[in-house]
Amino acid sequence: MAQAFAEKHGLTAESAGTIPAHQVNPAVVQAMLEKEIDISHRQPKMLTSEMIDRAKPRSHHGLPSRGSLSQTHASGDAEEAG
Repeated sequence: MAQAFAEKHGLTAESAGTIPAHQVNPAVVQAMLEKEIDISHRQPKMLTSEMIDRAKPRSHHGLPSRGSLSQTHASGDAEEAG
């Protein structure tokens, strides 16, 4: 469902599981059709190490990756994360 919603809004996403079903749950297919998204042709996928690697945070458009953002403590002092 998440992948289909993301793609409807122009985003790139992958959805997979560690123990995927043999078919998409018919109740999920029906619920998505009510949102005008047809996922009846989709097949559940096994999560792979390649998918995990693609999902790791990266720097985009000159913005720092999450691991290099500054964190502000309650005292107001900034500390470099990482």
